[in-house]
Amino acid sequence: MNTTTLSKSLVLPLGFAFALGFCDAPARAATTIFANSPAAGAFLETPSFPNTPTSASTQWRYTGGVSRWLGFGFTAPSGVSLSSVSMELWQHAVAAGSLNTDFTISIVAMGPVEPVTGKQGPAIPLNVLYQETSTIPTTYSNEDYITFTFDTPYLLTEDTTYGILLAFTEPSSGINFVGAPSSSYSTGDIGWGFYTTDGGASYAISNVFDFSLASVPEPTTATLAGAAFMGMALARRRRSRCLA
Repeated sequence: MNTTTLSKSLVLPLGFAFALGFCDAPARAATTIFANSPAAGAFLETPSFPNTPTSASTQWRYTGGVSRWLGFGFTAPSGVSLSSVSMELWQHAVAAGSLNTDFTISIVAMGPVEPVTGKQGPAIPLNVLYQETSTIPTTYSNEDYITFTFDTPYLLTEDTTYGILLAFTEPSSGINFVGAPSSSYSTGDIGWGFYTTDGGASYAISNVFDFSLASVPEPTTATLAGAAFMGMALARRRRSRCLA
């Protein structure tokens, strides 16, 4: 299992925020991994997941000066915190030129449903609700999935439709994802797949990709309070060392 660190602005319990403020401290890290199984704790996945890879696939890339952003829509079945996104890779089609490249993973607001086709893509202009940056792992050993784990889980609102959007921020020769059967998308809580090559000015909307969304249990009030007290105790120790 290959891992890479992910950096972003952190939202921390108050106590730990105080603790980290007194002296320079390393940012917490999240991970992007290749693995042979999706993340545990799934609360939503395409009906076909995992799907037997077929000829149906779509490539995520940044080539020839054009960045193809790619993603899919979904409706939150309950108010859960989204922690991980797993996507099935198509026939191990992970180009060497995509390894160790930077990208963003965003949770975005979705636009209106097209009245004739029933299709739905991200809102135009793009409305990013939450975003983290990451780097593709440096090696790939024919694993079946890629999983993106947020450093800070994002709390979803029940019955609200969201989009997951991936975008390379530097040249990358491409990663191919398995396309789910037509019976899997635009049904129930599963939305449409989409991509754009013009920075979100327009979207091609078609099949969704085989994916799984996972959550982590919400901390109890007692747990949060304990973390805050621990953070403040750590803050006092850090401050003492910094002022010494």
